[in-house]
Amino acid sequence: MISIAYSLITILSFILHGVEAATLRIMPLGDALTAGYKKVPGAYRTRLVERLNAMGYTTEFVGNEYSGDMSHEGHRNFDIADMTDYVEEFLDAYDPDIILLMIGSKDVLEDGDFEKAAERYDRLIHKIASVRPSLHIFAANLPPRKDFNQNNQIQDFFNPEIPTIVSAHQSAGRRVTFVDVNAVVSISDLATNLQPSIEGYAAIGKAFASAIANVITPNLAGLSRGILRVEGSLDRRQVTVTFTKPLQRKRGIPSNFVINKNLAILGATFEDQERRVLSLSTSEQTPGETYKLKVLKGIQGDKEMFFTSGWRMLVFADWHLGEKYVFSENQDQITSDVEIIQYLKENYQGEILMIPGDTNAGFWDTDEFYSKMIVFLGKNISREQAVLEAGNRCYSGLLSSFRFGGYPNVLAAIGDHELGTLKQWSYFPRNVLITSNTCISCRR
Repeated sequence: MISIAYSLITILSFILHGVEAATLRIMPLGDALTAGYKKVPGAYRTRLVERLNAMGYTTEFVGNEYSGDMSHEGHRNFDIADMTDYVEEFLDAYDPDIILLMIGSKDVLEDGDFEKAAERYDRLIHKIASVRPSLHIFAANLPPRKDFNQNNQIQDFFNPEIPTIVSAHQSAGRRVTFVDVNAVVSISDLATNLQPSIEGYAAIGKAFASAIANVITPNLAGLSRGILRVEGSLDRRQVTVTFTKPLQRKRGIPSNFVINKNLAILGATFEDQERRVLSLSTSEQTPGETYKLKVLKGIQGDKEMFFTSGWRMLVFADWHLGEKYVFSENQDQITSDVEIIQYLKENYQGEILMIPGDTNAGFWDTDEFYSKMIVFLGKNISREQAVLEAGNRCYSGLLSSFRFGGYPNVLAAIGDHELGTLKQWSYFPRNVLITSNTCISCRR
């Protein structure tokens, strides 16, 4: 009855004050206890969403895993170290507002390094809070086990440390709340040695719901509004700003934003109904330039963030045409190439021409090539000098044609043809080379 009354009061308050319901993005994060199992596929999430809905929350569960009709990031075979390795990837993919963290089941097994499991848990929280300072972490301890030794390890080495760890993070200004699931689940609430019964999971869901309600309201008061990320676009006239919670409509106007280096903001449009993503149209950005965007009003969290304007590339896949530059009798073909490149520049634009390798046939170490080079130059040179001369002519000629065609910046990769012939002369390093108005690492 209390939950229903609270829900009605909350919804009525939204109507009277014109507050739009905001979606709370929840990522359940953990191991088998988060994933659930065949008899309870939704784990604690089923009871959790029922409680939150009754209290007036609009929720979205996010993650790549799916069971019990809800998404999550519960990975059955993960230990704490595994989660630390992957958690940033999960956060980048789904942008949760809160994390429900319950992990350590594998760490406290008899063959695990259980005495240091709490230290690893501490490092995991620190990593999450470092990469997403605005995100709120609800950090739980572990429920009991039927196995006597495993339960002792949980109760002696892991659970007692979690409140202290959470308190230390709170003192450091991180958004972390302790959730004592061990206190609401007893041995009799376990269906297996590890997995709680339906009743046990319901108790965990209720504990998480209460913890969330104590920190965050249904209209997301309690979450910090700040910039989550800023991204430039390839057309260099758009900037996309993603916020940690919905931005007030009156703040989504051009005059509320400033970008340095005299970049003008010409317009602003929300890209989603919840107003978390705002697209700013700007004057043309300089390719490769790093800018700083600042929000003037309506932000409590990160107010400034940097973004870099992108480069546009035209890719010439396997340009097997470099041989023509070695000997001058192919000038007509070179002229034709320049005309083609100019056409591409006029119609497709771009600032960088990319060549993924294989610019020559790779026969510069043959007797036939060596003899022809001696005749062409009119002097005796070593085989190494012949290869180096061919390389200078080939790649300098390529770059010259590209410059005349309108592409002074060239990104070139060394393919198997170049390496197959030239590695014996140590001509090229084995990496990707970038140049601007110069030959590609040519040794003269």
